[in-house]
Amino acid sequence: MASGVSVIIAVRNGENYLAAAIESILGQTIPVDEIIVADDGSSDGTVAIARSFGGTVKVLPQQQAGQAAAQNAGITAATGHFLSFNDHDD
Repeated sequence: MASGVSVIIAVRNGENYLAAAIESILGQTIPVDEIIVADDGSSDGTVAIARSFGGTVKVLPQQQAGQAAAQNAGITAATGHFLSFNDHDD
């Protein structure tokens, strides 16, 4: 288990802002251990954008079940001791 921070982004149809949100997280002074994009059944290019960051971002696609279900999937997949939740348009 990692000792740092896992950032979880629960998103549905967020292709317009997701890349900027991920780049903002990556640009912070203190790096995070992992970024998890929990996709809640997007029908746009959200998953492709998240995957374009390669191994830097863990992508968890699921059928649409709501934001809470996407966040819970991210929590389950997280390896950090600390969790941070970001919206895709932050």
